[in-house]
Amino acid sequence: MSKILIIDDQPEIVNGLRERFELEGYEVEAAHEQSTALHLLDAEEINLVLLDVYWGEEEKTGLDILSQIRSEEQYKAIPVVVMTGKPDSQLTIEALSLGANDFICKPVVMEDLLEKMRRLLDRGPAKLEAVPVWENKFVCSSPSMIDLTKEIWRIAQVQADVLLTGETGTGKNLVAEMIHHLSPRKNKPFYTIECTSIPATLFESTLFGHEKGAFTDASATHPGRVEMAEGGILFLDEIGDLTLENQAKLLGFLGTKQFMRVGGNQVLKANVQIIIATLRDLEARVEEGKFRKDLYYRIKESQLQIPPLREHVEDIPLLVWYFLKKYNSLYGKSIQKITPEVFQTLQKDMWDGNVRQLQKTLKEAVRNCVGQVLEIKDFSSLVARSTGVVPQSPMSRPGAALPQGQGKRATGISRHVPAAPPQSAQLECLGNRTRHWHHA
Repeated sequence: MSKILIIDDQPEIVNGLRERFELEGYEVEAAHEQSTALHLLDAEEINLVLLDVYWGEEEKTGLDILSQIRSEEQYKAIPVVVMTGKPDSQLTIEALSLGANDFICKPVVMEDLLEKMRRLLDRGPAKLEAVPVWENKFVCSSPSMIDLTKEIWRIAQVQADVLLTGETGTGKNLVAEMIHHLSPRKNKPFYTIECTSIPATLFESTLFGHEKGAFTDASATHPGRVEMAEGGILFLDEIGDLTLENQAKLLGFLGTKQFMRVGGNQVLKANVQIIIATLRDLEARVEEGKFRKDLYYRIKESQLQIPPLREHVEDIPLLVWYFLKKYNSLYGKSIQKITPEVFQTLQKDMWDGNVRQLQKTLKEAVRNCVGQVLEIKDFSSLVARSTGVVPQSPMSRPGAALPQGQGKRATGISRHVPAAPPQSAQLECLGNRTRHWHHA
């Protein structure tokens, strides 16, 4: 039976939550102050913490407790859900940056809270402890993406060759890197071959290497990516357009993990996991005669389909905070709030370019924003898509004042660049413990 620790300074809220949690079969402990909360974490085997991030006038108390939980080795694997009345507030951003796994808005919708708790508790502490190397990269909370992370974990542990499919911008490269970082091979090399950028005549030598004199200008023996990735992972991105001849060479290697360098006669054995990605419909290409059926069936034995963003729009708010933190730092901004209209508009867009397009949209909006509130007028490309009208950038209007910190040197195209570089290059995302809504 899982034990929940509720940390909140309002007894009536604690009592209401306790009653419902006990009906659901959970054991419940409660704390109304920081010292009691830390004592219970020491004395009891707590499986999940539900923390109110806003404590009346002492608005930093909830963050102090969260910081303590995430800084202590014995607590850091415990999932934490924060309760907040203001999802667009600086407190929420800080809570996520300090390592909250998820958040729930007040007034609490109990079924939503229970579902978040079940997902976090189902993962278990062992998996949470294995994830920290990727806590600040994979951001999600939707059921479909949580299921994907479980499959990523499984593939990483069994070290199986895998095919990643999904539309452009869904994060296939990120998934490949995540598999590497969660794998026993994480301390071994990770190499990528961008198949569409290599001439067909050079694919074999890029993959397997070549011997001295194998062709004109081959003045020395050179290892290929397979040898360079020995013990690690080789990521073949966008294989859908490989020639049939090169597909045959890849098929032969996948079956035996044996190869010869171009111009060589020695059979070499590779210890490498292969991750293959494509945005193409390979089954359709098989029907068109453009992709080998035997290779298709070989690589689809283990396949991860990455859903488009329009199928998990509930992750958009988390992704928005992630990118806001990143570009606040990059551009020296201090945006603390986002208007509800922005979230409503973002969640209605189709996002044909998926997460990559969302990222570019947020980058543009942060550049455009003047002040500490991100508004719909800052999203030039988004407004243009929905209305056909491109709004004038605030910084391009005659007489527009430069934000503080963008003084006389900020002229022309550099008007969005702070006079001094951002203070913390390490604040690349929502912190070191964004964990499995974390997704990303």
